[in-house]
Amino acid sequence: MDSQNSPEPQGHGRWDTVSLPLLRKRGLQMQIQRATQSDVVGVVPSTIHDPATPSSVSHSRISFEQFRYTGSKANNVQNGSADSGDRRASSAASSSYFSANSRRQHEVQSSRMEAPRFSEVTSEGRGLAHVVIALAEGRGNAHGEVGLSVIDLRTSVVSLGQYADSASYMKTICKLNALEPSVLIIPETMTAPQNLQPLYTILREFHYQGGPSIVTVQRRLYSEAAGMDLVKKLNLSFDGKLEMELTSKYYCLASLAALITYVESERKLILMPQTLRIEYMQMEDTCLIDVSTSKSLELISNATHQQLANKCLLGVLDHTKTYAGGRLLRANLLQPFTKLLTIQMRLECIQEMVRTEDLYFGLQQLLSRFTDVEKAIAFLVQTPTKESAKVSESYIGSIIHLKHILSLVEPLRDLLTGSHSELLRGFQQMLNDGRFDDMRNIIEVLVHPEAKFEKGSLRMKTQKCYAVRPKINGCLDVARLLYAESVDDISGYKTEFDQNLAPSKRT
Repeated sequence: MDSQNSPEPQGHGRWDTVSLPLLRKRGLQMQIQRATQSDVVGVVPSTIHDPATPSSVSHSRISFEQFRYTGSKANNVQNGSADSGDRRASSAASSSYFSANSRRQHEVQSSRMEAPRFSEVTSEGRGLAHVVIALAEGRGNAHGEVGLSVIDLRTSVVSLGQYADSASYMKTICKLNALEPSVLIIPETMTAPQNLQPLYTILREFHYQGGPSIVTVQRRLYSEAAGMDLVKKLNLSFDGKLEMELTSKYYCLASLAALITYVESERKLILMPQTLRIEYMQMEDTCLIDVSTSKSLELISNATHQQLANKCLLGVLDHTKTYAGGRLLRANLLQPFTKLLTIQMRLECIQEMVRTEDLYFGLQQLLSRFTDVEKAIAFLVQTPTKESAKVSESYIGSIIHLKHILSLVEPLRDLLTGSHSELLRGFQQMLNDGRFDDMRNIIEVLVHPEAKFEKGSLRMKTQKCYAVRPKINGCLDVARLLYAESVDDISGYKTEFDQNLAPSKRT
């Protein structure tokens, strides 16, 4: 449609342009202008479907007569203004572009671009709610080649892996047991009755033993090209090393595309560009411990009394000070490193902390003051699809957490200065990054310098209320003033009530 022939609404809003991909194949491109202010609004028909939006419904035919403009500049429609005639002329001109044959072709195209389907084939499983895994297995000559993608929404870390598994799929089950996901995504072709895959049978048995719930998705969501595009878009820094590792890794890239589609659709969030740390897992550098061996050795649970969580190896060793440290300890117990260089570096670090008491107790004191770093960062990089007062409050809380964490970077860096072990020196060099100071300066532009993290919901709510600096928003200043006066009135009423009640108690 020629934009010059379409009615151009009058207004002073900011305009966004939305292109309809379904019309590009006809050599046409229709642009819908939407104003963010209330004077002019472009209404898009509900039958239009954007394949990039999984929550939208599939459509049958585009009716251009459904586009209308309302608002203060369109109130002259009832008076027979020229805008009404322009809209009717534009609608007739747009409908003439499509013959009966082209509309039938358009309906065929639309029926193929349906929204993604997610079907839960098992009951709700156990596991960490913020860990989701997608699997893909090769067919034909590539049977036994398994691709795996893992996302931890709390840490914003995505791990990719592809390996040749045995007929018992021991590597896959060991990986699932170590990562402890709540949802496992597989293609729906794996569960077809006429072609039931052995991997699906083993995964169902693992589910009944306390594993994750199994969700099937359409096979078309497994796309290698889409997976590589997501790596380039979402990774913090896409370098040649990662691209080289992912070359010819079809199954792990395809599983990544299905994983991101599921997470954004079902969890109702948008992953911002360059906010995920994507890494490739090397299966050869870790020792595989299957589920039965883990239970027999009582690595993470007691084999006799399940309620005695601390009566196992994990309970005996877990004296970590942070949430991330506890998760790392559990992962290392289920997948211990086999690389000699890594083991030696860790032993040198332990020896130095044992010999230097100031370093040991200083690290204990500092690490105990850290909040859940990964959770705070993850909430800031994941944008919910719907804004609400609760979401805004969570944003402010995450900013306060991040400000508190950044205030501990400098003392931790000073404590590690002069370390001799290679691992501690590497940590000290990471903390020397000037971007920590840049982030703290950016936060202090809007956040009050005295805003700090405090334990207790009531104290933290007060910190959130006064976190933003004064004179940033007039309405916010007035609201806080009214809030303070209300609190003072309540305190005065309480004092007066206590004074009036005191004589009656004495009598």
